[in-house]
Amino acid sequence: MDYYIDGEPDSRFQPDPPRRSRDLLLWAGIALVLLIAGAAIGWAPAVTEQVRAWTSPADSATRKLADAAGMTSTGQRLFLGADPSIEPASTFDKACADADSGTGAESGGHSGGGGAQTLGCFVPSSGIIHIRDLGALGPSGADLETVTAAHEMLHVAWERTGRAERERLTALLEAEAAKRADDPSFTGMLAPYGDISALARDDELHSLVGTETAGLSPELEEHYAHYFLDRAALVDLSATPTR
Repeated sequence: MDYYIDGEPDSRFQPDPPRRSRDLLLWAGIALVLLIAGAAIGWAPAVTEQVRAWTSPADSATRKLADAAGMTSTGQRLFLGADPSIEPASTFDKACADADSGTGAESGGHSGGGGAQTLGCFVPSSGIIHIRDLGALGPSGADLETVTAAHEMLHVAWERTGRAERERLTALLEAEAAKRADDPSFTGMLAPYGDISALARDDELHSLVGTETAGLSPELEEHYAHYFLDRAALVDLSATPTR
């Protein structure tokens, strides 16, 4: 019921807006303030992740991937903050077209069973992770989706890493690659990325070594422990052949 004084609504007696509307307005205001402040001091990517976590909660399927990959709270924040989605082939191929053409997205493949195929991509311009739906493969498909989720999360982590730390990690990663130069499984893993730039190679090495290579240096194991609770178990999953 509305109340009037001299023909005008009396604001003292107007009902408050619904609580849900007030809450949405509050979160929208907080998000706007954080985005402005974050952009000013270089926190924009992290702020975007947090805003997505508030406004677009991850679905159960992607949360299950994060759990299956053994992601730490940091790894889960990066992965779920990238609004990941598991998509049918037609949707996935369109979303990851940049990855295939080398014009911006970072793609993840798997070479088990002969011949690599793109199973996921992280598109920096949108900040979104796309994962190919492999449900038709049964348990092995679930394992591949899990490793792909971890691979793409590490692309997000690399993007958030400062220049000096990237240089330190690149030296460690290249040292691991040099030690395995005569290992067919390792060189085969890298083969699909042979024509990419040096900067893109560093990014891919970070994801590939982190998810598919056992027995790393203590420095790298310490680094990846920020993102995975049990990296060895994840590496075991990466041995799943496609079929």
